[in-house]
Amino acid sequence: MSELTELERAVLNMMLAGDDQSLSFLRRQLDVAQVIERRFTKVGFYTIFAVKGRQADHVGTGKVFVWGDVVADTQGIVVAFELHLRDSYISSLEGFTFGDDSWPSWPAARADFKLRYATDHGNLDPLRAYLEQAGVVLGNVGDDQNSAPH
Repeated sequence: MSELTELERAVLNMMLAGDDQSLSFLRRQLDVAQVIERRFTKVGFYTIFAVKGRQADHVGTGKVFVWGDVVADTQGIVVAFELHLRDSYISSLEGFTFGDDSWPSWPAARADFKLRYATDHGNLDPLRAYLEQAGVVLGNVGDDQNSAPH
């Protein structure tokens, strides 16, 4: 379909920044992911991905994990972003507002969004636990043993 928008790329780069093995594992997926669809709602959007090389015969458990610690201030509105994983693979990025606020105009210009972390971006334990439960082997960063579920 299309490439990531400037805003999507900035959000994902910020979300996946760091030396942790789990973040490295997800960055490698993002490098080969393709945007296959975008869905817009009054209060946000979903960017749907297909990850190249995903094992088609890997049925998995269907277990979903939602993770996000990036928020932004734009046009007087606070928006948040969450990365959705299914069976350890990146499946979508969601951007949304809070309360009754409508999503700012689209396409959203990156310059209009002041990105920041909602947390200290240091607690990756839930992400690591999810990946381990999904069967992901997290070796050393850059090691070929960082692999998809078996």
